[in-house]
Amino acid sequence: MENKIGVIIVSYHNPKGTRNYIKEQLSKLSTSYTVVVVNVAATLYDSIELATQCELTFVDDPCKRLDETKQRYLIWSQENLGYAKGNNLGVNFLERIGNFAYYLFSNDDIEIRQSNILDYLAHKLSENNEMGCIGPRILGLDKCDQSPHDRYVSPYRTIGWNLFPFLRKKKNINIPTTSLRLNAHYTYWVCGAFMMVKAEAFKKAGMFDNVTFLYFEEVILAERLVSVGYKVYFDPAVEVLHYEGGSSGTFSKQKRRLLLNSQILYYRKYKHISKPILWLYQFSYFIHNILYKM
Repeated sequence: MENKIGVIIVSYHNPKGTRNYIKEQLSKLSTSYTVVVVNVAATLYDSIELATQCELTFVDDPCKRLDETKQRYLIWSQENLGYAKGNNLGVNFLERIGNFAYYLFSNDDIEIRQSNILDYLAHKLSENNEMGCIGPRILGLDKCDQSPHDRYVSPYRTIGWNLFPFLRKKKNINIPTTSLRLNAHYTYWVCGAFMMVKAEAFKKAGMFDNVTFLYFEEVILAERLVSVGYKVYFDPAVEVLHYEGGSSGTFSKQKRRLLLNSQILYYRKYKHISKPILWLYQFSYFIHNILYKM
């Protein structure tokens, strides 16, 4: 396997978006890569159909010997694995068919702006031994930047925001482009809708935390990378457009619960916040939902 870049795409009930991304966006890339689509919460029939439409090699049993000359695959799971488990499954699959130096994690609702973006990101990672993860500029349809995120937000601050939301100056975690001067720099974490990691660093960090489902995966990965001596880098020299919503949809009560669970895991396991503070954090979250109807 000559390709040094493996691309992982987790597809959740979005066959049209996945198909368009494979055919219209990945086809723009000038860099050689191997891609695997992880079709989750899927049926066998739907997975075969999606593989056929995207011209991917369908793999029903990843444990069987594979044709390593192929560069486009689809694997599937009946379970809705979420972001962390789905991407980990994709990485484990790619490890069986090749020796990759870099992994790109990408949503299927992305518009690629530069054909050399993979080569650029991989080259930046190769230049610095400290760099374990890199993210490009990611613009939303609201013209706000979804990366970088330079600072750790403590539970104490979030408790204050939950109970007294009028004190919060910025209600959106994304940043209006008009108020930000973008420059390349090390940061705390970058948006996981389109980010690249060194394969060695990713494995050394223990990959994504499988306990998370839909939120805080990138933040937790940043913590894991730091714990094994790597840093996260942001570089706006290349950029993508993130349409958002194709994979995750509206912010339902279930997603609020998943968000809260991931936040609690992050604060407890990675920031070592005490149980009383975590209880107060959850209490403030529920009070906020009752009083301010998120």
